[in-house]
Amino acid sequence: MFRTILVPQDGSPLAERALPFATRVAREGGPLILVQAAPNVAYRLEVEEPMTSLAERLWKAGVAVETHVRVGDAGEFVVDAARAWDADLIVMSTHGRSGLGRWLFGSVAD
Repeated sequence: MFRTILVPQDGSPLAERALPFATRVAREGGPLILVQAAPNVAYRLEVEEPMTSLAERLWKAGVAVETHVRVGDAGEFVVDAARAWDADLIVMSTHGRSGLGRWLFGSVAD
């Protein structure tokens, strides 16, 4: 049983595709912790409203959920958040890039 499930988000439909899996696991155990990194303060204000709406939708479906938005690098935030909330599980999507695309764009999932 998982006590805390971290679900990184970036506002994309692809990131939200991880939610059904995380929700299924969360109903058996602990809360979902939704996290999203923002590149600057202005963007942070833009992403807080959609994150709140997403959390409300999950809450109405019977899932305990928290949201956290921080300015900074997404990869660093995921690692820091996993440590801070002692996450037992991280559920996230990936673009599935390989080869040159992966080399050029990198991967937060890695």
